[in-house]
Amino acid sequence: MMTRLKLGFVLFLLGMVGAVAVVPYAFTTIGVASMHLPYSLQTLMMVQIAFSAVILMFCITLGMFFAGRVGLDSVFLASAFNGELSSLYKMSGPTQEGLPRFRFIPTVALASSLGISCAVLCLVVDILVFGTSLKLALGWDMIASLNDRALAVLYSAFDEEILLRLFLLSAVAWLFKVAERRKDPGLSGFGATMAVLITAALSSIIPMLFLEVTVGMSMLEVARALLINFGAGVVYGWMYWQRGLVASMVTHGVAELMLAVGFPLILGSVITGS
Repeated sequence: MMTRLKLGFVLFLLGMVGAVAVVPYAFTTIGVASMHLPYSLQTLMMVQIAFSAVILMFCITLGMFFAGRVGLDSVFLASAFNGELSSLYKMSGPTQEGLPRFRFIPTVALASSLGISCAVLCLVVDILVFGTSLKLALGWDMIASLNDRALAVLYSAFDEEILLRLFLLSAVAWLFKVAERRKDPGLSGFGATMAVLITAALSSIIPMLFLEVTVGMSMLEVARALLINFGAGVVYGWMYWQRGLVASMVTHGVAELMLAVGFPLILGSVITGS
């Protein structure tokens, strides 16, 4: 029980770091300062952070419940507290005895490599398949500064992985396990694969519906966003399934960091220098 509480508390703290860090980017992007609101920016910020705290508590609590029943896990966070993984999770992947196979540094190296590869592939697909200009693909016309975008990466790595992988993917995986009437601990390959794909699809479609209503998007822009977000979601989901939540956080964080900050700085300096 103590391991569960410690793990949940650490995940909540990470989520709150991301929720606070994304505020400058979010407010700048939607132009909150130019809006005529009945509340001050400080009040609006506190409301957003409080709302994020409620959502995080809900998703972490249920996410750990579902994850513990399908063998999806936060191996390294749990082991950091010397927790008995067998009592915290009914593992189908990296069991406590198999944990040395997934030691921290090699896993982080794999996750970082996948994150960089995912970012490169997203950029290439964006430019070659959808004909997006390099300037637009790199976000040079964005209002938010590179500093704000760098802080927003924390939200992508922590909050989105808690919401989409720990909670949503685990919940979908649990539904498949129930539907399959599977008695053994963990997931079947079919159930895990479907959970990864469905979560990636939902995480692509739902934001598009919001953007379509608020700002409007062309069919090409919708297709571009859906394909890129779906592909990235599959990669993050696969890492969560195979290596745990920390690995998916690292993969997502590195990919977002490269797309939001790394590529604009590197390619911008090269183009400017040439």
